[in-house]
Amino acid sequence: MIESRQSGLLHDVSRSVFWNTALLPVVTATGVLLSILVRRSFGLESGTYDVVLGIANSILFYSGLGLSGSLPKFLPELQVHAGRRAAARLVVRLGSIRLAIIIMILVPLNIWAEPIARALALGPDGALYLRLLSALLVGRATLDFAYRTLDSFFQQLSVNLLSLVHGVLDLCLVAVVLVMGWQMAGVIGALGVSAMAMTFVAGSAVFRYVRAMPTGTAASEQE
Repeated sequence: MIESRQSGLLHDVSRSVFWNTALLPVVTATGVLLSILVRRSFGLESGTYDVVLGIANSILFYSGLGLSGSLPKFLPELQVHAGRRAAARLVVRLGSIRLAIIIMILVPLNIWAEPIARALALGPDGALYLRLLSALLVGRATLDFAYRTLDSFFQQLSVNLLSLVHGVLDLCLVAVVLVMGWQMAGVIGALGVSAMAMTFVAGSAVFRYVRAMPTGTAASEQE
């Protein structure tokens, strides 16, 4: 039984490394293309885009509190020793905490959007840009949590495919927005819509995988 688990774990790790190596360049390319598209469209004004996205990335980084990063360490072991329900409860609890923290940050960000926008010299529409970040922050925080959950069970193929779809969706929506002439607010809104749409897709993938996990524990299997 132990040898079987070890060989299965080795297979999962090897497969994960392969898919990360194979798909990471493609996923990275979509991000580079999006950056090029924005800069070619806005020129010097793309600096505002960099500042707004920098704010989003900073909030996501500092509000994480290591919750998503703890999943690969504790979730597989919990599933083996306590079963599927315990693992699912951990995912729900940590995910709820992650979302609550983001919402607590978004409330003052939206209330004081105008003075923050003036302090950062984001222009006359700066407050609108900051308020449009709400959907983007909720979506990307949830996506990161979903990806880490799938990573915990060596589902790197699913994670990389979802990341690739997300990158392509970002590109398509931003291109449509630019063609329609909606400018920077449209770009930020499009990224938010893309993130929220992918949240439902990634959440469904996590739900399906958790339901497919064995219900028993390692101890019950040995009996």
